Amino acid sequence: MKKLCNIVTLILSLILSVGVMTFADACHNKMMGKWMHCHYVQMDVFYIGIGLIVVSLPALFIKNEKIALISAFVQMALAVVAILLPGTIMDMCMMHTMRCYSVMKPFVTVMGILVIISALAGEIVNLLGGKQQK
Repeated sequence: MKKLCNIVTLILSLILSVGVMTFADACHNKMMGKWMHCHYVQMDVFYIGIGLIVVSLPALFIKNEKIALISAFVQMALAVVAILLPGTIMDMCMMHTMRCYSVMKPFVTVMGILVIISALAGEIVNLLGGKQQK
């Protein structure tokens, strides 16, 4: 069951990374070719998604419970940063009706919460399963 939670976390991380660059992207560039603030937020969320993938992939093969727990905490911390990045940690567009606020921020928030839930569920399953075996 823990392995299933790790697979779900990996898939959610992939969806976050791909989604923020495709269907849930931020505002497009200005007419003069310059990017708005939200473009850099989008890129940072993409990099956090890649970081989640890098941490989630080895978690599928980790046997040591302590390292698995650290991996889950890193996944949850990265997801919290991804949630807080658009509009809280980094500024975005001035108008809250822009695409970055109406599409990207809700998408990142939902995906981040799902990553946290799946990583936490994996550790809860691991803890409950470990107590039943003893």
